[in-house]
Amino acid sequence: MNENVILKDVMNREFVGVSESDEVGAALGLMREESAELAVVLHGQEPTGVLTAGDVIDLVADGTFDLERSVGEVMSAVPPVLSPESSIDEAVSAMSDGIRAVLVCEGDEMVGQWTPATW
Repeated sequence: MNENVILKDVMNREFVGVSESDEVGAALGLMREESAELAVVLHGQEPTGVLTAGDVIDLVADGTFDLERSVGEVMSAVPPVLSPESSIDEAVSAMSDGIRAVLVCEGDEMVGQWTPATW
């Protein structure tokens, strides 16, 4: 059905990028400013993880929430990474329990993200 629609045509090329050494408070401020559901944690241009609202909720629930903690201490693993030429069907197949986004990379460089809400 969507095998002819490719990610580069529908992905969001803008995303919030942070580094592992950034403080959680600063990352949350950027996410709020940009109305972003997640921040992509980058080492250079290569994604190494994501910071999500769910990560913050887990910290609050555990009683370990601290705005000064580093993003690297609390980030989630990298969600599925696909190429810009991948189809929407491939993106949907790559998403599983709780995963709400697919990162789009050319080589090691992140060029966008896709969520079902984008589509």
